[in-house]
Amino acid sequence: MAPPRRPGPVFRVPLLLLKGELGLRLVDVAVAVLLFWIGALLLSRTLYALKLRERPY
Repeated sequence: MAPPRRPGPVFRVPLLLLKGELGLRLVDVAVAVLLFWIGALLLSRTLYALKLRERPY
C-alpha cells in the first residue's frame, strides 16, 4: 500500500497561480501552506485518536 500523500504541494499550486490576482506575496503563500499542513496533521491525529482512521500522517 502506498503511503498517504502530503497536502502541501497540492494546496500550494492554486495559491501560486493566483498570487498576483489575490495580491499575495511568496511569504503569504508559504504561511497558508504551513497552516493548511498543520491543520491536516491535527485533523488526522484527531481522527486517529477517535479510531476513525487506521493510521495518522
